[in-house]
Amino acid sequence: MTFYDMMEFAADIGLDAVNLTGYYFASYPEVPENSELFRLKRKALGLGLNISWTGIRNNFVNPDADTRRIDIALIQKWLSVSSKLGASIMRVFTGRLTEDGFTRNEVKDWLVKEYKICASSGEENGVIVGLQNYNEFLFTSDDVIEILNRVESDSSPPLPKCLILISN
Repeated sequence: MTFYDMMEFAADIGLDAVNLTGYYFASYPEVPENSELFRLKRKALGLGLNISWTGIRNNFVNPDADTRRIDIALIQKWLSVSSKLGASIMRVFTGRLTEDGFTRNEVKDWLVKEYKICASSGEENGVIVGLQNYNEFLFTSDDVIEILNRVESDSSPPLPKCLILISN
């Protein structure tokens, strides 16, 4: 099913919005051409649909800082895509920690650092960065709230609330 087919289906069943997830684009992880983005945007508009969300794959609890930096660069590119599509929110994963030798607090520090960068980039693009948590590292609501609060309060200058919770 193409994005166009999915949008037709969504409109047929009376939905108001769709989620165009980045990793379903043929070019992923590279961003699509502007012409493709605007064709999708025009299709959604013609069907009366909002493109409300986008998302990509990332892992902010990977112990390798270089890999996390690569993920940030990818997120920043796709925040621009999200903005061009008119999406309000882009989902960004916490990720799954698969290696031992790190305390939870160390890993939470990584998350806060990476989400701060992404939240700033989101603000620059007019897109809210959503913390997508699949119970892979943050297991409790207290864990999630801690990260959200630290991302906002530890920023200098303080970041506006541009990070929300999205959880399954």
